[in-house]
Amino acid sequence: MFAKERIPQAQRQWLWDKAREMRHAPSLAERLLWEELRPWGRLGLRFRRQYPIAPYIADLACPAARVVIELDGNSHADRLDLDATRTKDLEQAGWVVLRFGNMPTIGDAHGVAESVLHVCAVRLREFGVVVPAEASRYLSWYE
Repeated sequence: MFAKERIPQAQRQWLWDKAREMRHAPSLAERLLWEELRPWGRLGLRFRRQYPIAPYIADLACPAARVVIELDGNSHADRLDLDATRTKDLEQAGWVVLRFGNMPTIGDAHGVAESVLHVCAVRLREFGVVVPAEASRYLSWYE
């Protein structure tokens, strides 16, 4: 389901085009969280907005740590079963899915970013990747 050879080229191209289009109209929660996470790219924790992971498009993702960040607005109240299926599919493909509501993210984007950075730092260490010194403080939460 997630391997490139199993997804037709036309569908892959559509996903990338749709993701590019969605990047031009982020929600307020996405924009605020992105502003918190973007500076970490220069330290090795690169995040992507509207990142295609076929057949889905993640709101935000850290591919190196295989962490997906989903920001759920009011429309997700009607789609809980679809969100659960999406989460299960992504987890089976080796991703960790973090879900946050739009309102808590808008109210505390820095706190949400701290939680995301913690999970990413732990995952990178599990993968044997040297965590940047600036991010190593997030590892002390488990130690």
